[in-house]
Amino acid sequence: MKILVVTQYFYPEDFKINDAVEHLLSSGHEVRVLTAFPNYPNGSFFEGYGLFDKYPKYFKGARIYRAPIFPRKKNSISLILNYLSFPLSARIYSFKIKKEFSPDVVLGFQLSPIWSMLPAVFLRRRFKIPFVLWCLDLWPESYLSNFSYRNKIIDRWVKRSSERIYKSANTLAVTTKSFGELLAKATGRKSKEIHHLPNWAEDSYLNPPKDSFRFNNESFNIVFAGNLGESQGLDLVLKAARETVNTNIFWHLYGDGRYEGKLRKEAEALKISNLVFHGRVTIHKLPSIYREANALLLTLKPGQGYSTTMPGKFAGYLTSGTPILSNIQGELRKIIETNGLGLSFNNEKELVNQVFELKSILPDDLEKIKVNCRNYYDNHFSKPRVLCDLEKVLIHAKK
Repeated sequence: MKILVVTQYFYPEDFKINDAVEHLLSSGHEVRVLTAFPNYPNGSFFEGYGLFDKYPKYFKGARIYRAPIFPRKKNSISLILNYLSFPLSARIYSFKIKKEFSPDVVLGFQLSPIWSMLPAVFLRRRFKIPFVLWCLDLWPESYLSNFSYRNKIIDRWVKRSSERIYKSANTLAVTTKSFGELLAKATGRKSKEIHHLPNWAEDSYLNPPKDSFRFNNESFNIVFAGNLGESQGLDLVLKAARETVNTNIFWHLYGDGRYEGKLRKEAEALKISNLVFHGRVTIHKLPSIYREANALLLTLKPGQGYSTTMPGKFAGYLTSGTPILSNIQGELRKIIETNGLGLSFNNEKELVNQVFELKSILPDDLEKIKVNCRNYYDNHFSKPRVLCDLEKVLIHAKK
């Protein structure tokens, strides 16, 4: 089967679609990828991937087409230009790909923005090619939660354009059941018609390298790993760190992003010495960091869009068996509380209280949390199972 993947984000950027493409290739399918020039999350083009560089044209045997875009940089105007440039330039490549490749099905890997799926919508409408949309970031909810500026006309347009794109897909797949319920309502489909494809953990989490990484044994270490953006709601971590500055509790941020500079400046101005910025680390180092931590943070800015979100790092967190602290509402909160995976909080005061509660937990109870986390991962986030389900969805859509 000939499969065209449309995604604004692809290797060397670190996203699940890389694993999906590799699996589809190993299963004997012919795959090509229409994507952008890599610049996530730091906002600048990766070294060797500038518009005029001789960058790699293949990934594991899949031909890659890179559409020119504006880099994200670290300001709102650049981000908007980034969001708009990919669908416009990628549409031009759509004609070339259709002529050279003539795909049997198009797989859209949808993060933000929703308009990154417009090239797939074009191929669906112009050439009647079946279109499977795999939604990892629900719109317009993500937009409404992430952008503070409100304008009724713009908000209405974003909502309508998002619904039109979702309705244009032959098949919808989502990472959470909450996403499925909202998309069913927006598109007029039944929830059971929308496929559930949860995020999985990378292989390095299941077979972590043996290294000598250690935190200070006298400290209680709380770790957040990932994009340091506004939508992660890290202001409350800053406030919680300030509340615990005279204790042995240390807060570790691994990653980078558009909000990192602001957080560093505030931490320095307020003399928050127990908030440590480590910068971006390779994915192979994270499993050991997670296992050595006393708690792992899952935070997002409050809002309807984020109450239905299940961050990709959740699966990696589970493999470590380390207790999870999360402020995310909805489905994820229910999963954490029902299955004994950690503790929930709503604000920085509750976060500090939950940290002190974790510090007092007995070793036997910590072991129970570890077992619960690993069992939940094995039963719900198995990578081979999810990728096989994705392949079945694509095969069914082609018929």
